[in-house]
Amino acid sequence: MNWKNVIGLLAMSILFSACIAHTKSESGEKNDSTTYSQQDNESLIHSVKSDEIAKVKQLLLSGANPNMVGKNGLTPLMIAALKGNREMLLILLEYGADTNVKTTEGSTVIMKAVESGHLEIVKELLQHNADPHIQQKDGRTALHYAIEGDKIEIVRALLSKEVDINLSNNWGETPLMIAVRRDAEIVKWLIANKADINAKDYTGQTALIRAIGGSNEIIKLLIAQGADVNAKDNDQWTALKQALLIGCRETIELLEKAGAQE
Repeated sequence: MNWKNVIGLLAMSILFSACIAHTKSESGEKNDSTTYSQQDNESLIHSVKSDEIAKVKQLLLSGANPNMVGKNGLTPLMIAALKGNREMLLILLEYGADTNVKTTEGSTVIMKAVESGHLEIVKELLQHNADPHIQQKDGRTALHYAIEGDKIEIVRALLSKEVDINLSNNWGETPLMIAVRRDAEIVKWLIANKADINAKDYTGQTALIRAIGGSNEIIKLLIAQGADVNAKDNDQWTALKQALLIGCRETIELLEKAGAQE
């Protein structure tokens, strides 16, 4: 018997077996691991929705991804923010949840918290480096959302972080332009934080022109803070021309007193 040949054959057999084992691990075994991981992550989403704190901790400890995106396009942190569950939010943050991840529309966790009106969640996210300047696809920021929802306390919380209050959405609308048709208190806060009173949207309208037909208290405030009463939009309309068209007598008097011309 040629022992050299036998040893050679044995070596080839071992190498062939190793190759087969490697191929199996690359296919079947790897897929089983991926399937389990996906199931684990889907279970995390379900547990966050159900407010199952203990289950969420267990899943995170076992390696579930705190930044996975569910079938509804939301991450676990977004769901916790929408529900206003602070304890759940803190657990997810502890395990590395990203405060600035976006949905396909560009919406962030802090936007979800603002939408739902959860002031304490907004504050917590800001303390954990959530960026209030992020703009979603339509250009809106968390501040736009807060003003559109008349959420004064959330507006104050955002302004306390020195956000850029002159960021405009895709239509050129700044937070102030939205606020002038909503709440005088918010307008005061924005102006106090150096909002650009004479900025124009894509139609050329200023905050004052947009305010016509709304609150005269806000119109007085804008004029007192230096709004250009003779600014014209892209169609050459002034605030006074708008007021005359609508027939707002008190507004007309306010504008004329301030030197407005048609």
